[in-house]
Amino acid sequence: MGLVRSLWTQARRDPGLIALADWAGRSVSYAHLALAVGIAAGRLRDAGVRPGDRVLVCLPNGFDFVQAYYSVIAAGAIAVPVSPRLPAADFGRVLNDCHPSAAITAPGAEAPGPKVSLTLADLTHDAAEDDGAGQAAARARRAMTLLEAAAAKAEDSPAAILYTSGTTGEPKGVMLSGEALAANAEAMGEVSASGPEDAHLCTLPLHHSFGATVSMNMPIATGGRIVFGGQFIPAGAARLIRRARVTVWAGVPAMFAAMAERADVDPGDLDSLRMCISGGAALPGRVFRGFSDRFGIQIAEGYGLTEASPVVTATRADDSVVSGAVGPPIPGVSVRIVDEFGEETPQGQAGEVCVSGPGVMLGYYGRPCDTSQVLRDGWLHTGDAGFIDEHGYLRILDRQNDVINTSGYKVYPVEVEETMRQHPAVDDCLVVGQPHPVRGEVVAAHVQLKPGARGVSERDLLLFCRRRLANYKAPACVIIHEALPVNEMGKPSRQLVRAQGEMTQQ
Repeated sequence: MGLVRSLWTQARRDPGLIALADWAGRSVSYAHLALAVGIAAGRLRDAGVRPGDRVLVCLPNGFDFVQAYYSVIAAGAIAVPVSPRLPAADFGRVLNDCHPSAAITAPGAEAPGPKVSLTLADLTHDAAEDDGAGQAAARARRAMTLLEAAAAKAEDSPAAILYTSGTTGEPKGVMLSGEALAANAEAMGEVSASGPEDAHLCTLPLHHSFGATVSMNMPIATGGRIVFGGQFIPAGAARLIRRARVTVWAGVPAMFAAMAERADVDPGDLDSLRMCISGGAALPGRVFRGFSDRFGIQIAEGYGLTEASPVVTATRADDSVVSGAVGPPIPGVSVRIVDEFGEETPQGQAGEVCVSGPGVMLGYYGRPCDTSQVLRDGWLHTGDAGFIDEHGYLRILDRQNDVINTSGYKVYPVEVEETMRQHPAVDDCLVVGQPHPVRGEVVAAHVQLKPGARGVSERDLLLFCRRRLANYKAPACVIIHEALPVNEMGKPSRQLVRAQGEMTQQ
């Protein structure tokens, strides 16, 4: 198993190296983490978990999540990470889809459905076994033997199932092998030039594919230190960066925007940072420029999707051409752009982004028809529209399903959104297609104003865009929101905006 191999390698190479640390000053070495993972994996087997069983990992970010996630995979089972704050309806859909045999939860919490519900304490501590050094040594030997055997396996079978809503809102379980996850982590380690000297601030949810790769699997693959800070508060995160000498920070655009705009953030606290990585959503130009201007640190941007483990392309922090592009493919990955007939387009011409490489998923769990629609001839059809620019960089226009068709013209929402964000009073914007009886769809802009913005009307924003965009691209209507709806990643969601609009129209 690729991920277990990474942990095993680091524990053997430098056992005393710190793997995990937190804001309170606690830390765990690679040797201790490997031993704990092996013990927990053995206990999972003792509890009846068998290879191929699905095991929910329902824990918040922290030491326990890392240990639980890796122990499930080391036991030969399939980790199914879910947010502890997942709504009951969504949780039920996950249970009904993958039928987990066990769940690992926080103390006092239970996951209804699985036959076995355990806490990490159940998997790592048994007072009856603490009677003597001999028993402890035997337990350690068993744990390390199990971990070594798991590390030696190179199976192209699922190690994790990550649920993604895709474009329809219906959750699908993306099956990823340990080799795929490890390949993606190692490639990102190469892109970011990460090594044992690096400390990685973890502010992204680890149950999400982007957070798991760049904030957990990549540091472990490169021997780095993962630093946990609890809930993201810009000033608090900045102080932790200074105290822990954090060198790499991966986040979503909203985090970088908040860090750049908060007056209580001391720029000197970020002096140790050598690289920031943005993902999960398009990085607005104003956020890129605002963060760089204030802190003197450029943000590297990546593109990916859960079905690709997830990173597909990424810029480098020292790239001269960054803003507006999401970089070249990461090592081992190939990207091509195809038209509606499946033919590769010339450079600079837009079409559907297709991906191949070691990180591509095995398929959707229990959904062979859905799998066959997106996996064709060795290529993953992403459903995203984009093109390759003159530098060989991928530029994403939008989800294919998000493209607005108005009177026969195609409008890419991201272009309208970037234009609207140039207005000095606009904090953020989401653009969706609104049904129209004659034109098919019209462009509707949903806007969140900056705090304290006054005297700006929807008509003002309409005129602002009409002066800067072709007639067919300009919004037909603007709706001002107190706050745009966001998903669990803190990312403004077109899907939620559409849902709100549909409810309003009913």
